[in-house]
Amino acid sequence: MSNKRFLLRPRFRLGTSVKVAKVASLSAAGSLFLASCALPGLKIPTIRSTNPQTFAQISSIYADDGSLLTQVPTDIVRVPVTLSQMGSLVPSATVAIEDKRYWNRGPIDVRSILRAAVANFNAGSVAQGGSTIEEQLVKLELGTPKRTLSEKLHEILLSLGSLTGTTKQQVLDNYLNDVYLGEGTYGVYSASIRYFGVPPTSLDLPQAATIAGLINAPSAYDPLIHPNLALQRRDQVLEAMYSQNLITKGQFTQSENASLELNPSLSLLSPKIDYFTQAVISEAESLPQLGATPSQRLSALEHDGLHIYTTENPQREREAQAAVLAGIPKNLQTLSGALVSIDPATGAVVSIVGGRGFSSNAPYSQYNIAVQAQRPAGSTFKIIALAEALTQGISPNTIFRAPGTITIPASKGQTSWTVSNYAGEASGAMTLATATALSVNTVYAQVMEKIGPANFVAMAHAMGIRTHLYPYISLVLGDQPVSPIDLASIYATAANYGTYNPPYTISEITNSSGSVIYQHKATPSVAFSPLVAAQMIPILQSVMTEGTGVYAAINRPAAGKTGTGENWSDAWFAGFTPQLATAVWVGFPSGEVPMIPPNTPIYVVGGSWPANIFAKYMTSALSGSPVEYFKTAAQIEATSTTMPPPTTTTTTQPINTVTLNNVIGETQNDAIASLDAQGVKISTSFAPSGEYPPGYAIAETPPPGSQILKGSSVSITIANGSLTFPSTVLVPDLLGLTPPQAASVIASLGLKGACTATPSTSTTTSTTTSTTATTSSLSVSSSTTVPLPPTTSLPPTVAEQSPIPGTQVAVGTLVTCSY
Repeated sequence: MSNKRFLLRPRFRLGTSVKVAKVASLSAAGSLFLASCALPGLKIPTIRSTNPQTFAQISSIYADDGSLLTQVPTDIVRVPVTLSQMGSLVPSATVAIEDKRYWNRGPIDVRSILRAAVANFNAGSVAQGGSTIEEQLVKLELGTPKRTLSEKLHEILLSLGSLTGTTKQQVLDNYLNDVYLGEGTYGVYSASIRYFGVPPTSLDLPQAATIAGLINAPSAYDPLIHPNLALQRRDQVLEAMYSQNLITKGQFTQSENASLELNPSLSLLSPKIDYFTQAVISEAESLPQLGATPSQRLSALEHDGLHIYTTENPQREREAQAAVLAGIPKNLQTLSGALVSIDPATGAVVSIVGGRGFSSNAPYSQYNIAVQAQRPAGSTFKIIALAEALTQGISPNTIFRAPGTITIPASKGQTSWTVSNYAGEASGAMTLATATALSVNTVYAQVMEKIGPANFVAMAHAMGIRTHLYPYISLVLGDQPVSPIDLASIYATAANYGTYNPPYTISEITNSSGSVIYQHKATPSVAFSPLVAAQMIPILQSVMTEGTGVYAAINRPAAGKTGTGENWSDAWFAGFTPQLATAVWVGFPSGEVPMIPPNTPIYVVGGSWPANIFAKYMTSALSGSPVEYFKTAAQIEATSTTMPPPTTTTTTQPINTVTLNNVIGETQNDAIASLDAQGVKISTSFAPSGEYPPGYAIAETPPPGSQILKGSSVSITIANGSLTFPSTVLVPDLLGLTPPQAASVIASLGLKGACTATPSTSTTTSTTTSTTATTSSLSVSSSTTVPLPPTTSLPPTVAEQSPIPGTQVAVGTLVTCSY
């Protein structure tokens, strides 16, 4: 089907509806005579259509380049076009078979009326038609198929009144756009597509005659159902055209011997809908410009012939679909994926993939996961905590403890929360930047404790999360559900240096006459400052260069974050370049099903399949775009004088007061510089610390966030001496070892304990064991070989132990075992 947009002129309409006076006292013949003569002084009524089917037009959806994507599904399939866009054959065939004197008479055919009058008078009803195309058009617009004498007179009078001042071309144009032609189609264009798969300008003579023949009885002559009757009717049309010298003898003979040449298409009756166009229709249904109520908006979409211009980039949409399908094993039909890609500068959504394929046979194929589903976002939510922490003045170089497991105590309405890292690994101490790259849960639990859950939620909404979030401390690990489109939005906000643009899929809507009835208006808002973004982006870049997202790396500057849901039920990767932000989800749409063997061949995490999909899509989507680099803080500051002031929600305070920065965890120099910029007097003291290494601020008085007068004194305490983190190790697996072997392994890891005998012993023999445990950031490996005693009896082996293998404990912990 052509992608050409049809430019329609308004249909002619003169006057307003009036009630036709009853003319029952007139005889049928006399009434028809008066009407045909149009006596001076006779008040002829005018009409406006009361039949919704005559004005119903199919609405079309276009891509960002103006190409046609599809039509909105409707029960009335009508695509009005101008007479010139119908070609010459169908109009000529229609006039030949329906009204051969059409071009040479007025709105009514007196000869036909007089011929029919006698038959109608004798029958007491309208037994013969004699209707002109003008009269048929009036009947179509009134939607009244009754055939009484009064109705016939009504039809004639209306033909005289409503068509006065219009041309024959206008009348035929409207008629051929309004007439029902079977199979749910109205008008020549829709019928041409339905039966022959081409626009009417591409029809040959036999095909055009077939369509013209449908007008008299669309159901009886339907070529798809009654091909023989349709063929007979077509030949009648061809004979009429030949007898009126509209075609030659050769054309008539050749066409009469031709087959029906059908090539049926359902493109208008069942237009192709995909995930993007489904999202477009959903957005349109919410626009008040289309109607005050949901039913009015739906009716406008289905029947008003709207032209809906979207933000879809067809090439990127195809690349997104290909990346999702390539990134999920074909044999896992119940597994699915979703992808949303957004232009950060505007919020325009350029591609949406909501599953394996909207028209596929895969389970949940028409459930648009990208915009309809909400799933736990996992560690992709850490970007929100990072943005809030940086906004509060917490430095990326702030040191945090990174144990394998940590318990955040209950406070301020929060219950206590115990959280572990992905594999329970302990890493001693690390900076906030490193903890982000490695996605260390125990560090981010401490970050969440510092920034506060309520502030986290406020930042989440400011960055683009539109669903309700509960301010629980565990939210930092993305344990509450969000949609992929919202997740893509928060990463687009980061790519846009802290300014959020709400996502949208519709840029403009015009009515059937081309008048604009809706146009998207940008409503940007500032979530955080560009300088915060300049700190954040390099940290997120490290995720893709040396952290958990290395498989998402592309051949240009990019930043992002992995996310894995509880029990491996959801896997995410969200990231961005300066031009494009994209979120990818992989999981089972049926529910929170773990993506672990045997459900999947691997343990699916954000850095695996989702990262691969992201890399494949972004590489192809940006292949024709120039490489852009992220702005540095210096570049942002250099242009800050030309930037509009950010929209903030901070409360006002007296000009001579400041809100004290949080410098705990910063180096001594950074802490002093931060406070010095606030105009306060700084004093320092030193003390040993079991939490921070030497040279880092461990305390601040008054506490961070306090409002104090400029010039007031602030005291900070700096850690000195040695870092006193308690060394930790993982309890080794002693089962199956001999008592001497177990004792050797326990001692080698700095643990205490010994094995004692029990009535039950094991006869399993083992001569060598190798155990690896992590102490702070140091990996300790122990390999001990113990020779078997020179005896023929098998030695006893460890049958039970406590704590269980893999438990993280401090060096010196007692480990017991029995054999």
